[in-house]
Amino acid sequence: MALTAGDSQMTQSGGGAGHARRHVVFLPWVCRNPYQQQLASELRSLDQDVEGLSGGIRTMLRLQLRRRPEVLHVHWLYPFTQGKTLLEAVARLVTFVLGVVLLCMRGSKVVWTVHNLSVHESVRPKLEALCSSFLAKRADAFIVHGEVAAQAVLESIRPAARQRIDVMPHGHYIDWYPNDLDTKSARERLRIEDSTTVFLFLGQIRPYKGVGELVDGFRKLDAPAAELVIAGMPVNEELKHSLRRRIGDCTGIRFVPRFIEDHEVQTYMNASDVVVLPYRRVLTSGAALLAMSFGRACIAPRLGLLKEVLDDSGAFLYEPDDKNGLFRALDSAMRCRGNLGEMGTYNRKMVSRWRWDAIARATAEIYTSICSNDASNESTKIPRRGG
Repeated sequence: MALTAGDSQMTQSGGGAGHARRHVVFLPWVCRNPYQQQLASELRSLDQDVEGLSGGIRTMLRLQLRRRPEVLHVHWLYPFTQGKTLLEAVARLVTFVLGVVLLCMRGSKVVWTVHNLSVHESVRPKLEALCSSFLAKRADAFIVHGEVAAQAVLESIRPAARQRIDVMPHGHYIDWYPNDLDTKSARERLRIEDSTTVFLFLGQIRPYKGVGELVDGFRKLDAPAAELVIAGMPVNEELKHSLRRRIGDCTGIRFVPRFIEDHEVQTYMNASDVVVLPYRRVLTSGAALLAMSFGRACIAPRLGLLKEVLDDSGAFLYEPDDKNGLFRALDSAMRCRGNLGEMGTYNRKMVSRWRWDAIARATAEIYTSICSNDASNESTKIPRRGG
């Protein structure tokens, strides 16, 4: 059953068949984002007219001068509170607020997928809080990827009793990235010996992701047959130089500070034994789903979605407030190298259940429900861990 904010427990929403055709706008549209690409594609196969628009002042103005979307599906808020100057940021926020209000007056419904509750490394927290508070009151439905996120929405956003919160899985990336390279070939490309235990951090490097702590933890390992690969673009030059200083003369750490193209992802993933997700805080993590999709064992803190999609059969989990937790997880992975392949296979099996076609049906069912003002629509469940 889909829930309203007044319900005491969270369950999942699923989807039925026979959805009416609706014009849906994804806002903002990030063209390289595989999450949006796969969800939009499956929704279109269900006869939903999905259009992706970038955030910003021009977008909100254009939306008022054309056929209104029946559903405005908001994914992230950062385009509406950021700007080179405070004046620009305020103008973006005001335009967003007025644009949404006018669309709602014309009959549009609003869905908000809460990927995160605040912008990482926030520079304008007051504007972001205003934006979140506004959208929280205007949204007809919230989508979250896990029970922890659902509880966070209830506590932080405090939706009205009329609003529904749908908990559904984050879809996998099994079909998105090329994956025809075996481990031996991947390691040959990176010039890594077969006998080496490879730890991998892959993705954009930002302070909240804890890469500096990962470097420190790896340097403490007494493991000459191990290598840590850090591949991804640091968010700024200061962070890049800081990581270089922390790595120092450690020859067991390979730092690749650049954007990793889609076709390269399989090289790094398939060359690794364990993917490390050393986040300081996290609500939803596509990186965990990516590692699982490539059949890799993981190391992660018991935080947010990480502790819901990963368990001891496929990951080395540690308490986020344990200063030595990450180091001990790295050490445990070294000692259990013979089990890492089996752990990765387990993760691949688990993540394969979270299919985009089922998630799209569930999402279309939400559109149907809010457009017909039926907040208590019954639906089937999407498989998840323990489900």
